[in-house]
Amino acid sequence: MVIFFLVVVFGIATYNLATANTQFSSEGLRWSMELYKSDLQIKRAIDRLQMSWHCCGHLSFTNWTDRNIEMKPGPRDSQNQIIRFVPFSCCNSASPRPCVHDRVRISSPFIRYQYPRDLTIYTEGCSVILQASYETLLKVILSITGITLLCEVTVLISVFWIVVQHPPKQKNTSTEDIQTSDKQAIKDSGNVKI
Repeated sequence: MVIFFLVVVFGIATYNLATANTQFSSEGLRWSMELYKSDLQIKRAIDRLQMSWHCCGHLSFTNWTDRNIEMKPGPRDSQNQIIRFVPFSCCNSASPRPCVHDRVRISSPFIRYQYPRDLTIYTEGCSVILQASYETLLKVILSITGITLLCEVTVLISVFWIVVQHPPKQKNTSTEDIQTSDKQAIKDSGNVKI
């Protein structure tokens, strides 16, 4: 019975954790995109995320192109620059064309690029892909939890049914029954032929 309740608690905790994790990762990614150019560790983490999960931006690649990302002045720059770009980590490595990650929405006759037909970057957002992954994992965990609960309930009902249908026989422990069984044992031992 204790295992039954532990499995139920585990299932509820898993669901709550997955839901909170999805919201946290979504907000964290949106916040991190603001710091992409100014924090090298965040840049590396976002690039690694986008390359390994084949995604781009928070909800789609347009999160990069619609947002003004301010680059801090470097050693050669005298002022901040506002740029609209998609990081190179968004480039689809399976695309047969060279990656166009700067001015993605502008068609160019010079390189024979027509937006959106020739898009060479991942279009789905990382939050969308991560949420789908969390939901798949959650479904697997909750399915295993449900099957475990079903097995436990089946065993408990089976044991209860067996006990009700076939109650254990009670032994008589009265002194008369013990004396009778002792006399019977003596009689049986007297009939033994050697």
